[in-house]
Amino acid sequence: MTPPPGADADRIRASAERRGILLYHYTAIDNLPSILGVGALLSRSEMQARGITYIGHGWGRAGKDEELRDYICCGFRPNWGMLRREVAPQAVLQLMPRLLWRAGTLFCRGNSASNEFDLAGLLESATLIAFEAMFDSPYSNFPVPYDCEALVYRVISMRNLIRVHFQTEAHLERGRELINGATIADVLKPTLPIRIAVTPNLYPPR
Repeated sequence: MTPPPGADADRIRASAERRGILLYHYTAIDNLPSILGVGALLSRSEMQARGITYIGHGWGRAGKDEELRDYICCGFRPNWGMLRREVAPQAVLQLMPRLLWRAGTLFCRGNSASNEFDLAGLLESATLIAFEAMFDSPYSNFPVPYDCEALVYRVISMRNLIRVHFQTEAHLERGRELINGATIADVLKPTLPIRIAVTPNLYPPR
């Protein structure tokens, strides 16, 4: 079932389309078979409820992962600071911007891992005003600061997947092997094949 649009959906959509917004989520390459098998990106609470094992990443201060357990973090640019901390090779998933005007999506004017942000404040941010506050002009698609985020509630269907990006050819080949060997959820089969690319400029310099 497609989630309903939010209260400001039409205006957020118009703003996002005017800007040519790009949206990304990064995950360990070894998580790809599970994501494709389920047919969705899931929040921590959803994965725990379904008994899914996953390779996670840090959320800053202790307890932030529990506070934001119902949300999936997406960025308008991949967060290089966070990516540098990852030990496992990462895939960057490019997603359709329609997730921005879905009911329950929150907008964070910075990295949600920061102590500056808490869930109580973020719950007030599902608005056009909060969305546009992340950009410094009506036509910019580059957020200020660059690590602003959209927090999507609980489930992102992989029908919203545009492309899977990798940092190196070796990582792409590993990703291709995992994708080809994965049991693909029925909901994704009409969208096959999965588009993949080596896009090093989405990653911090090596």
